[in-house]
This record gives sequence, structure tokens and C-alpha cells, in this order.
Amino acid sequence: LEFRRVLFRSFVTGYDVYFGADCNSMQLVSENQSETTFNPGQLNLNSSYAWMVVPVNGNGAAEGCVCNTFTTSAIADILMQNGTLTTCSANFYDSGSNLGNYQNSENYVLTINPSTANSVVQVAFQTFQIENTYDSLTIYDGTSTSAPILAALTNNQGLNQTYTSTSGSLTFEFTSDVSVNQAGWVGSL
Repeated sequence: LEFRRVLFRSFVTGYDVYFGADCNSMQLVSENQSETTFNPGQLNLNSSYAWMVVPVNGNGAAEGCVCNTFTTSAIADILMQNGTLTTCSANFYDSGSNLGNYQNSENYVLTINPSTANSVVQVAFQTFQIENTYDSLTIYDGTSTSAPILAALTNNQGLNQTYTSTSGSLTFEFTSDVSVNQAGWVGSL
């Protein structure tokens, strides 16, 4: 959560942050913090939340502050990164998400495991654009980069393509060189 500094009676010395499932059940989660951001931690998918920021100073807390609400997406967003994740369904993006380009000099390996036993992971790319020849996304049929290669992609080779694991898991290895980055990809797992 991110909010702007405000003027309140005189200089603001801190902010009290309230968070909860709705405006009537919020609890104080951070008291007199100086930062104008707050990380509520991992949130549930397809759930509603409420938050309120109350500026404070030597005169006390502001009154009449607005309760804000939002609903999380029904599906998780996974950005390219190092690690291992388990999911049955997610949006899959390069590190720049669907809002920006990936960065130069990236080198990530991400393994996606199915959340249900005896299931397989499948990725379907709706968009795909990485620098031709110099940047690459390699997809492995298994839990590591020593598994068989399903695809070695560059340029727009993954556009409108679907890749399905036969072993259950897919491992993605993405590398970009030191210059020129592109929009990357949008995929569904």
C-alpha cells in the first residue's frame, strides 16, 4: 500500500495504518510509522480488504480519514525470478510484468510444480517478444535445467505457443544480455 504525505494541523510526525477485511473490522497494524508505504504481507486471492491511514502529530490523530477498499485478483501473478513455486493456475510474466520490459543482464531459473499430485504444468503464451538471438527463454520438462529441453525461445518464437510438461513440472531459464530489452511475455499456467 502506498500513500502520500499530507498536511494535518501542523507537521505530520507519523502515520497509523489500519488494515482488515472491511471498513468495520480494521485493526491497527502499524503505529506512528514514518514511511508512506505499508506491506500487508501475502494476501488471499479473490478477497476484499480495507485500509486506512491516519496522520498523527503532537496534537493527536486526524479525524474523518477515508477507508479505502480493494479486491485481489482471482488468479496469482508470477514474475520470472530465481526459485521454485507450486501452483495450479497463474499468470506468468517476465520480470517486468505486463507493465514493463525485463531488465538487462538477467539470469533466472524458475521451477513451477503442480499443486495437485499426478498433474502437469502447462504454459500458454499470449504475447512473447524478447531480443532476437541475445536473450533467451529455455523451457525444461522437469525440475531442473538438466531435464530435457521442451523449447529454446528467442525473438517472438513463443508467441501463441503452448508447452506442456510430461513429468509434472516445468523449469524456465531466462537470460538477457547487457543491452536492449523488450516487452517480454505474458503467459498462463
